[in-house]
Amino acid sequence: MKKYFLFRKEEVSAFSVTASDSGIGLSLLAVPTDSVSYISSELGKVKVVFNNVSIYEEVNLRDGESLEKSYVFIGCEEGGEFDLVESMIKFMTSEKTASNVMRFDVVDGKSTLAQAALDTVSPVIHRRPINMQTGDTSTKANRDAEDSALIAGIDFGVNQPLVDYNHEGLASVSDTHTINSWDNAGSGGATYDISSNVGTPACTDPSVAQRGLRTKAAFFVEGEHFIVPAINVDGDYTLYMVFDTQYTATLYNQYLLVAYGDAAGETLGPNGVLFEDGTDIKGGPLQTLNTFQARHSGQTGVPASTSSSVDFPRKYKVGATDADSCHVLIVRRDSEGRMFYHSGFESGGVIGAIKPLKDETSGRLKIERLGTAKDLATNHFNKSSIARFGVIEKDVGVDSAAQLAQDLFNLYNF
Repeated sequence: MKKYFLFRKEEVSAFSVTASDSGIGLSLLAVPTDSVSYISSELGKVKVVFNNVSIYEEVNLRDGESLEKSYVFIGCEEGGEFDLVESMIKFMTSEKTASNVMRFDVVDGKSTLAQAALDTVSPVIHRRPINMQTGDTSTKANRDAEDSALIAGIDFGVNQPLVDYNHEGLASVSDTHTINSWDNAGSGGATYDISSNVGTPACTDPSVAQRGLRTKAAFFVEGEHFIVPAINVDGDYTLYMVFDTQYTATLYNQYLLVAYGDAAGETLGPNGVLFEDGTDIKGGPLQTLNTFQARHSGQTGVPASTSSSVDFPRKYKVGATDADSCHVLIVRRDSEGRMFYHSGFESGGVIGAIKPLKDETSGRLKIERLGTAKDLATNHFNKSSIARFGVIEKDVGVDSAAQLAQDLFNLYNF
């Protein structure tokens, strides 16, 4: 009778997947032990590599690319790597084991092998090839998409954005000068170029005054925002933004507020609108911590919301070498109306999710304002900067969103 590895990294949930290049979302995996290719180790963890564990029957790769074999990292005490590997081999080769399942269950805290430390159980089943020289994951759709996939330092591959307002669009604007226009670098072209603002949103240039970002960005104070040519997306989507919470050498904004919305104040996100009566904005949205909220065009009730599993934004520590003033947020709505929030921290993983009741998250994503919703002049996205903002007209999924979050963070963070 066959023996199996059984790995459970987390409870199966709405954002669990069956294959993941990063391992994020791959909650449960069972593999026959006779699929083991080899077992090796790093300090404090053992790597089990498998043959023929893939979602593809065959692949057509470019020169220099390869689809990496699937694997699982299993934690152990430093110095205990040999003992864990030996125990695995004994289990796989013995005919007298009490069970045919070698279990590594983080959820219940149970393992067949006492040498395993369940703080690290990380399975990976690859979907995309890697470049064997660089080790980077390929996101290209096909051989003709080599050049068109890259926008301002980010390789979007098949997930091309409709709109992408990025630092390259601010190249001609000097530090502290007003940003009067911001060209769209996405597939929607000049139709979505920003050419109007309210107030004087200013350019911040890190070469002149460091604000915690590697590139230029648009800085807002109260009452300032951009008027955006109407972006309309029905159904699933992915929205991404890179922002900076530091606004002077010693001060930062610890709140995640309204950063985008429509002229009617119906669409809004990613946070900060806790209505007093469900229909009226009153004096503006309240400031909240570690909370994501979403509402779409056609809705006027209290926004759907969820709490973040980690501090977001992270609190900026003045003078600290590990200060985190650069933040990346990915917002996804899937085909069933579920909302997922990814951070550039936490390996790009999901830090919040909304499972809607009825039509809580339904309606069109309609964006006509960047820096606020409606024409709010208080408690919107102020004393913070946006370096990049974009919308993709589909849900790119857990794995691609996690990769995008990390790519954006690596590009913009000092």
